[in-house]
Amino acid sequence: MATTYYAINSNPKREVCYSVYKRQHAEYAVISAFVKAALYAGHTLGVFDGEEVVLEHSKSYKKVMAAIMSTDDDYIFVYPVGATSGPRIGWVRCIYGNDGPDVISDYSVGLEYLMGKANEVSDRLYSRM
Repeated sequence: MATTYYAINSNPKREVCYSVYKRQHAEYAVISAFVKAALYAGHTLGVFDGEEVVLEHSKSYKKVMAAIMSTDDDYIFVYPVGATSGPRIGWVRCIYGNDGPDVISDYSVGLEYLMGKANEVSDRLYSRM
């Protein structure tokens, strides 16, 4: 019996080959590490999917992770600690479809202090390739 693999955050569910499945899980793991670090530090987050802002000022890990990966790239907006409105203090750009661990292609330099865990996860995943 063959195993069926499904794309992450695909609605409706979409079958993918194993290599795409593996890459998407690597992307998801790296982004997850960043999102957890930012939320743990007290920031609220938003998601711009390349077409519209689909989430703003969220403290919910589940909502942020559900909002990503629906397009070819996303920006995760980072808002000041505890903010429920107002401008962002930075962004993280995620581009999907490359190697997987390299999903974070760029970010605001002021967010360097939040990138440690995401970089660790990315490095660990690259070492397994």
